[in-house]
Amino acid sequence: MLAHGFARARCVQCGHDFLIAWSCKGRGVCPACNPRRMVETAAPLADPILPRLPVRQWVLSVPKRLRDPLEHDPAIETLALGIFLSVVDYAHRSPRDRS
Repeated sequence: MLAHGFARARCVQCGHDFLIAWSCKGRGVCPACNPRRMVETAAPLADPILPRLPVRQWVLSVPKRLRDPLEHDPAIETLALGIFLSVVDYAHRSPRDRS
């Protein structure tokens, strides 16, 4: 149903444009179907492994200038990981214990 949103796709060989409805049910470009499919696939895999505890995800963003050295030098990567983990550990402590 195109009224609910769609993606415009173009064939690179013939140049023909066509529309793909967001409720595509399997075409791989639908922002409504993809997350649902991802959850359906991941839940049976993650549920037996992850404990029923609150989980927090931490993301480390690295400036572009540091990405190449981190990728190619294991010593620098280990140092950066150690700093990151110490900051996360510090953030988990209660304010009383941060001395």
